[in-house]
Parts: sequence; C-alpha cells; structure tokens
Amino acid sequence: MHTQEQKIHLSRQLDFITRSCESYDSGFHDEAIRIAQSMRVLFHDTRNSTSLLSLMQKKSDIRLLTTCSTAPLPAGLAIMDCVSIMTMNGMKPCLSTSRFTREVPIIDWWEQVVLVTGPKQKHSRKSIILATANKDGGSHIDGNITPKFKILKDGFWTFEKGNISEELTDYHFIGIRQFGYEIINSHELTALTI
Repeated sequence: MHTQEQKIHLSRQLDFITRSCESYDSGFHDEAIRIAQSMRVLFHDTRNSTSLLSLMQKKSDIRLLTTCSTAPLPAGLAIMDCVSIMTMNGMKPCLSTSRFTREVPIIDWWEQVVLVTGPKQKHSRKSIILATANKDGGSHIDGNITPKFKILKDGFWTFEKGNISEELTDYHFIGIRQFGYEIINSHELTALTI
C-alpha cells in the first residue's frame, strides 16, 4: 500500500508536468526539460535510485495513455504522427488529435519506439526522456551526447515557410510535450493521488 507521503510526491510530480505543459504551450518550449525530469522521477529505476511508482509498488499494475500506434515503424527517416503534426508555423505536438489513443502497461509505454530518424536510429520514450533529463539540463548537462540524441537536438529536418528554410532543432521537446499530454491524461496514474 502506498503511503500518504508517496501520494503527495506523485501529486507534486504530476502538477510539475501539468504546469510545464502549460508553460510549453505558452511558448516556453524548454519547459520540456522539466517535464522529462519529472518523468524520470516517476518511471526510471537504476541500481542507485528507485522510481516513485516502484516505491509505490504500482509500476507493474497500472496503464498509461499512449497516442502512438503499435505498428512497427519503418526503418528509414520518419516523423511519427503520434508525436507531432505539421502546422503553418512548423511542427507541434499532436496532443489530443492522435488517432491511436489507448492504454498500455508502463513498461510498454516507456520502451515503445515513437520515432525513427534513420537506419538504426530508433527513439523510445525512455531514450528521449533520459537523454533530456540526464544530458540536456534536467539533472545534468553533458557535452558528450550520443549521435542519436544529437540528431534530435541539432536538427534532422528542415521546415520551409515561403522563402524561409528553418532547421527543426530540439525536436525532442515536441515529443516530450506529447508524452506530458499522455501522462496527465492517464487516468489510472492520476487516480493514485486520491
């Protein structure tokens, strides 16, 4: 049974994610880093640290909302519509417009490949969230990032509007904002705060 203190911690992390999502939507896209940090607290277990949901003994019991298809992703370059949509002003998170909405066990949500940026460059929620939290300013800043994550930070796609071409950088922020939408709309998770 989880304690009242654990419920308070869970509520706090969900509130952090909610407020950061609202800030992201107001134009502060770097709030995605804080969203990733809170998700790391909720889900990531290591030899030296235990996730909040593991402490609550709920990590294997509940399901989270996913907005991504379970179909295998193509091996080539792809921007998945479960993460983003194209608008007149560039890419943005798809939020509630996804046609793939369903609930899955946490481990499936965490490990699901949500983006492919090239041959052998598959990105799961876990890899995107942990790279952001551990290397891009959530918990640490690391100049030695992997080539796979560097592609998300530095840009792998060009957006063209009229005569202007703009490199799409920090694509991981869009994905993390989408993951934030999934978390705050995961009813089994939010019910644990009651």
